[in-house]
Amino acid sequence: MAAISDRPEHCEGFWNETITQECSFCGRPSTAFWTGKSGTIEVCPKCAETVLVSLIVDSIRSPEYRTTVERLLEKVRTRFWYALADRLAKIVQIAPKESELTQD
Repeated sequence: MAAISDRPEHCEGFWNETITQECSFCGRPSTAFWTGKSGTIEVCPKCAETVLVSLIVDSIRSPEYRTTVERLLEKVRTRFWYALADRLAKIVQIAPKESELTQD
């Protein structure tokens, strides 16, 4: 998943985003996207918490449902922390340096 700020055509700087896309699920302004083989899915924060989680669960097709769910949940937890670290690293790279903030 990538943030809208990763696409220059969708923002005016990281801290003052101009969002031009709508959530693929509810139509609110999107804050993240994912591009796949069939196109781009845009998502707002609310749908990321609800619709995407439901989509993950709906995708499970296994006779060993409980084991699969436990394994999937562990993978989601791990991926969440990696994605958060990646996002924070991008924020640090984009954020103005302290010396730039204090210049007159």
